Amino acid sequence: SLGQFEHTIIVAEPGAKLHYIEGCSAPVYSKQSVHAGVVEIYAMKESYVKFTTIQNWAGHIYNLPTKRAIAQEGARVDWTEAMLGSKATMVYPTTILAGKGAQTRNISLSFADKDHYLDVGAGAIHDAPHTRSSIISKSVAKDRGTANFRGRIKVTSRGFNAVGHMKCDTLILSKEAKSETIPRLLSEIDDVDLSHEAFVGRVSEEKLFYLMSRGLSREEALGMIVNGFFEPVLSDIPFEYSNELRKLVEMSIKGM
Repeated sequence: SLGQFEHTIIVAEPGAKLHYIEGCSAPVYSKQSVHAGVVEIYAMKESYVKFTTIQNWAGHIYNLPTKRAIAQEGARVDWTEAMLGSKATMVYPTTILAGKGAQTRNISLSFADKDHYLDVGAGAIHDAPHTRSSIISKSVAKDRGTANFRGRIKVTSRGFNAVGHMKCDTLILSKEAKSETIPRLLSEIDDVDLSHEAFVGRVSEEKLFYLMSRGLSREEALGMIVNGFFEPVLSDIPFEYSNELRKLVEMSIKGM
């Protein structure tokens, strides 16, 4: 068995802007391995931090990272997560909005195939006035895979005029696949605007038939539909990485 336990600390000074990209993958060297890294982000006044993770761990990896951020006055922290691999993943990046006007956005895609288990989501804690948060999740479950979403937005007594929105969409591609949505919206005060929306559905045979009538195989048509479903996340990732992710999605559809 193998383990990886790296610790990443990012400090953005006042007015600074940065984009940090991490890629996670591993060949099959052992039957079971664990990844339990930690990420800490400190965004000072009027700074901007974007943290992007592209995860394609091998099928024997248990992926259990911890990701947290603190955003001060006028700062913004964005998380982008693309998760295609691992035996099991549990990850919930959370941002504390500690300064007036601080913002955070979390946008993620996850693809659970075979018997893989993905339990993902995000959190935002509004601990200052006029703060904003957005959590968007796109999940696909195939074969016997499980794709769960857990989101949590909390407003403390200091978070008046806070705005928080949560959206989670899931596509189910087989009868054995599973998905569960667990949103939580909590507020200690009334002067807030919190909302949640969710969608769970299957790919219609009409859409597949239309694409197949244009010369595509069933797997190619399904890959095109899934990549279109993931597009809001893929468009948020640099081209050289998003193009590779599209290819990985197509390979997963084909069972490769």
